[in-house]
Amino acid sequence: MIDFKKTKTNAFILRALGKLEVLTNRLKLTKVSKASAKRKLVLSTKNLSITGLEKGNHFTTEVIDGQCIKLRPAQLGDKDVRIVSYRTYRKREDYVEPVIDLRHQENLDRAIADATHVRVVYTQSEVMIFPVKDHEQSAINDPKECEMSIGIDEDDIYSGILPAIEKIKSEKYSHITIKSDDSYFNSRENVIFRIQLRRLGYEIGNFLNGEFTAKIAGAKEPRKKEVYHFEPPKIVLANNDEVSKAFNYTRPLSTHTICTGGVDVKCLENEGFENLAVTEYRTIEARDIKKIKCKETGEVIGTSVNDKTDAYALCAVFNSQHTTALFNEDVYKVSFNDIKEYTPKTNFLHWSLCCTDFSSLKTISERERSIELLNTTTDMFIELLEHVKQSCTPTLLVENVKNFSNSVEKKLLVRGLKSLGMNVKDEVLHSRDFNGMSQRERFYLFASKLDSEFDFPKPEARTKNAWRDVVLPNIDKAKIVSHCVSVKKGIETGRIRLIKEGDELSPAIVRSQLRATKDSVYIYHNGEYLLPPVDMLKDLMGIDPTFDYSGNTKEESSEILGQGIEFPLHSRICGQVKKHVLSFYERAKCINGITQKLKTTANKTKPKRTAAQPAVMQLSLDF
Repeated sequence: MIDFKKTKTNAFILRALGKLEVLTNRLKLTKVSKASAKRKLVLSTKNLSITGLEKGNHFTTEVIDGQCIKLRPAQLGDKDVRIVSYRTYRKREDYVEPVIDLRHQENLDRAIADATHVRVVYTQSEVMIFPVKDHEQSAINDPKECEMSIGIDEDDIYSGILPAIEKIKSEKYSHITIKSDDSYFNSRENVIFRIQLRRLGYEIGNFLNGEFTAKIAGAKEPRKKEVYHFEPPKIVLANNDEVSKAFNYTRPLSTHTICTGGVDVKCLENEGFENLAVTEYRTIEARDIKKIKCKETGEVIGTSVNDKTDAYALCAVFNSQHTTALFNEDVYKVSFNDIKEYTPKTNFLHWSLCCTDFSSLKTISERERSIELLNTTTDMFIELLEHVKQSCTPTLLVENVKNFSNSVEKKLLVRGLKSLGMNVKDEVLHSRDFNGMSQRERFYLFASKLDSEFDFPKPEARTKNAWRDVVLPNIDKAKIVSHCVSVKKGIETGRIRLIKEGDELSPAIVRSQLRATKDSVYIYHNGEYLLPPVDMLKDLMGIDPTFDYSGNTKEESSEILGQGIEFPLHSRICGQVKKHVLSFYERAKCINGITQKLKTTANKTKPKRTAAQPAVMQLSLDF
């Protein structure tokens, strides 16, 4: 393995990576120097250890024209053998990271062509580097034009944007004209549609004379134009044969968790699920980027990035007993087709849609600003729908803040799921009704193609008390912060949220909790304001004591907990999902047994099968 000293952080990383069979991430090609047009790709990452490419090891490179670059450990007789280099970090003297620097221009041109990004797939036998053909590049290479209008459904929602977005992504038009009336152009659906277009690289024109345009800069004018009216997607029933083919009968509780720091993974596996795959990527935030200044002049000469993109992902994998596939990629850029290729079939998708843009803690102006900067996540449900369609996974659980329940985004999500043959139930549940100790109120949506009953859990009697059971026994571990500006601002604005003596419930923990903002949760005790330590936050949320974030910084751990699920409530819901899936499985198993018995009897009077005939018929469930 990598040449580490045995620190707690390194042990955390090694244990997380050591169980993986596949890991993917996305990298950008960079220039060899500012003055050069030559390109390079540097794999400076602990992920190389998955393949056995560690510091000082020999490797060989194979170029597959127009497709990929393949790296693998060298064997006797291999030509063009190189040695894995390494790098160290000034602030992490105990850490030695393997490095592979690819800058052979002919090889890059042959395999990567003009792609600016690559998808790197690490497996136990090799590293595969594939060019990523972005929507923008494809549209420039093959300019096409489309004129479209958007249909409205019976609930007065312009759900026609769903098939329109799908068509645009598949056809990669360079020029788009959208025609409609003022009602559509002033709608939330139009905002979501425009966000998706901007993510794909379109420059959007102003609304004028009943239309607006979207164009890819640099694309030539197309010769012909396609015209479409996109009706709302039709609601369909699940196809039982397709459900049967998609279901994993060998591992009925197989699961893929998306957007997770690991708390929900721990919860799922405690309930008996096998979480086989994780898709998680912590985006780089403004506070992760620090300015580099010249010591003599004070002039800004560059920036450095504190890359935490895998911080949540490693925590999730570390706390899982079953995860063997990690897709450390942004859900807006990950290939759901690749996910399908590199993971076994799973019967359950667990999506935690980012809740920031629906939280009451984010002001309207802040939400509008995030849309302008394109760091909003209000349209993430579009990627969820694509994942469900590509994977054919029969069950899905989505959780978000309460405000999502009344949003246009929720209505579009439901319509999209029903068009994929899923039955949908949703409910807003409060953690206090399930013996939780926080004021966390959450929206849950469960969708399924399985023909078995599902009900959300019913409230239960309370026995826990936040102050008595968690805060008071650990009060000495909390830090006095009465002097902090954020506390004073919280008091002045009335936004401060407190746990006081005798309180049965704590205010909901937020992602920014440990940064001591005016929205953080504080303890008020003996006239002082105290900031709860990370371990106390974990206990207030009822999280399994064995959940381990020792490999993360305190701030990362606080973020993971603050955006995590409330454990007792989530456990009850996962238990209901488990009953739903196993009910279908047991019924299918019974039918399968009868089918096999009938086939055995029939075979006594029929000639033996030839080698060309299938040994087992595909089970068809007709419920």
